[in-house]
Amino acid sequence: MAAGGCLLAAACDRPAPGRPTLRALLARPLDTRAPYESSDGAASAAAISFNVYEGLVRFDADRRPVPALASSWNNPDEFTWVFDLRESVRFHDGSLFGADDVVAVVQLARSGRSALGAHFAGIEEITATGPRTVRIRTQQRNPLLLAQLSALPIAKARDVESGAAAPNGTGPFRLAAAEGDGRYRLEVFAHYWGEPPPWSSVEVTVVEDAAARGAALLRGEADFAERLDAAQLAEVQRQADYQVLTGAARDTVALGLRVEAGDPLADPRLREAIDLALDRSAIAASSGVGRARPAWQLVPSGVFGSAGLPQQRRDLARARALLAAAGRRPAFELPLACDQDQAPLAERVRADLAEAGFVVEVRAMPADRLQELLEARGAAAFLTRARALSADGIDVLVNHFHSPDPATRRGMMNWTGHSNRELDGVLDRARAELDWALRSELLGQAMTMAIRSRALLPLLTRHESHGARAGIAFRGEPRGFLRFADLQPASGKPGAR
Repeated sequence: MAAGGCLLAAACDRPAPGRPTLRALLARPLDTRAPYESSDGAASAAAISFNVYEGLVRFDADRRPVPALASSWNNPDEFTWVFDLRESVRFHDGSLFGADDVVAVVQLARSGRSALGAHFAGIEEITATGPRTVRIRTQQRNPLLLAQLSALPIAKARDVESGAAAPNGTGPFRLAAAEGDGRYRLEVFAHYWGEPPPWSSVEVTVVEDAAARGAALLRGEADFAERLDAAQLAEVQRQADYQVLTGAARDTVALGLRVEAGDPLADPRLREAIDLALDRSAIAASSGVGRARPAWQLVPSGVFGSAGLPQQRRDLARARALLAAAGRRPAFELPLACDQDQAPLAERVRADLAEAGFVVEVRAMPADRLQELLEARGAAAFLTRARALSADGIDVLVNHFHSPDPATRRGMMNWTGHSNRELDGVLDRARAELDWALRSELLGQAMTMAIRSRALLPLLTRHESHGARAGIAFRGEPRGFLRFADLQPASGKPGAR
């Protein structure tokens, strides 16, 4: 098998005949570790994971789970899932994919050593019942298991067990080179089981500054530049040979407020005053994060369980009156924590709140320092991102609003201190409900309760937007992950050498 693996890997290094090379500019260095070594769940890791690896299930354009490494599945009972796996699928090292690989990865996820551990804590047992058959038994009914499995990259069992950190997936591309100067090369995997990607290879260059990425694209140095800001997008649109590509709504940026008894913002009048002081339309327009829209609920409208809540209009007079009624006039001092990338957005929030009588001090810090502060429950107010990884509102609600429960890993991002046993009950029912109409009703009820708590105030929904040469089509992944196979040369051969 080792010799066969070498032959397969060598074949992968040969460019696919007749297919161009895609030259891509990315915003951050790629995390080239295997996904089970990248426990921080960084977005940079996803650029590798969702090109080099695959899950048992994937989403189609309508956010419906469809087969990937699993060819089919069935439910013998409401707690049991049986997956039949595809035949003749190979990893990039040439070894065959099978049931033991799925078991090893899911077991690791269940252990809590993965950023996705909260999704898989409810799995009671996973067993290989044959070389290409896996049975999963859940502790309760879990209608989201398919969606959750779509986000779990499947690796080789022996790699997981040995801790091998070199990427070795089954996906359409393999990582061929990683230079220390921010350059990477992905080669097409010649023995990929699925539809071959339209590119023979992808040459990735990391350019962290958005203006520099946009300028390099317009100089003809690349075919695609990810995550441009509003100014660069406007310039790209003015050029006849270039275009803006907009993906699905990725996440919602929200203002978090500590609400536990004894916290400065435990008084609901103060939280309502903050809510009424925010000009969400202006915040979205000045965000500089690509295509942004004002948000009044915590998930984009296309996510299952969105409630269609009414817009919250700005009312400075009412905000000032609430601040006075709470005995906090003429001013209320409030530190606002954010990561460095969000500092301009935090300044816009600060200006809005200042008009109502809040004195806000923006404290921008590196992302890892902010994470430590949030986990220590040490921020009175903070900016965060709420993301429905499974394209279902339950993700955001359980992670950010359920009372923290280490045993089930619910509420693991509840940094506001919010706790409502009635809401917990609604969420627990929604997690187990198999009737999708009833689930929709329960999630709408839960979303309404969460918004009314004003512990997490939605500000804007981000649609990450990219620049590209004309002639490249984009069928964006529904959750915003960047997959190079989703970029298609619609005509001609952009980037061909």
